[in-house]
Amino acid sequence: MNVSRRTLSATCAALVAALVVVAPAGASTLEIQLPANPQISKPIPVVYAGVADSPGTSAVTGSGPNMQLRTFYQTDGAGCQATSAAQRTAPNSKFDGDMFVESPAPFSLTSTFIFDVTGSFRICAYLEEGLTNDTIPPAAFAEALLVVKGPPIPCTVPKLSGLTIPTATKKLKAAGCNLGKVSKPRRVSKKAKLVIRSQSVAPSVVLANGFKVYVVVKVKKKK
Repeated sequence: MNVSRRTLSATCAALVAALVVVAPAGASTLEIQLPANPQISKPIPVVYAGVADSPGTSAVTGSGPNMQLRTFYQTDGAGCQATSAAQRTAPNSKFDGDMFVESPAPFSLTSTFIFDVTGSFRICAYLEEGLTNDTIPPAAFAEALLVVKGPPIPCTVPKLSGLTIPTATKKLKAAGCNLGKVSKPRRVSKKAKLVIRSQSVAPSVVLANGFKVYVVVKVKKKK
């Protein structure tokens, strides 16, 4: 599996994020922001953001690289370790990189991944006091589950005639389509069983992923 070396910047990308934050008591904070729909073979920006200002560095005057952010990802999606030193040797854990962070100050760093397989990957981030304290619990910690999916499948319209609405909905989803407007008879008994009489697009037609197929339903005749 190929994963690109991360690139770091001070500019936080605008992301619709799946976000998991774990921050112990103290002034330092750390969060991970993930894009909404990460896909295989495409750049996936992961943003690490927070405030570098723990009890060990808040008294520092001026600025300098007095904290360090270490990040990892796991190929099996399992939980992160308590320290970055332990995470470095954990099974299936891959070191993403590290970056000096000035304290006291807010920060925002971006790491870009490219996965050539689908699956669940656990992102683990450790914001540590000083530059060598990787064997003790970090000043702030965050983890998030990154689920990498394949490209959207095209909508191949299935045959819906005679199906109930719940069954048709499932069949459409499996085919990469969605159920659109449902037209019903004007006067129908609540106990009547409705099935699809016709559909707006013929079976086997291939359209864009998520295309909505309209249907007309009728009352199923009793045998």
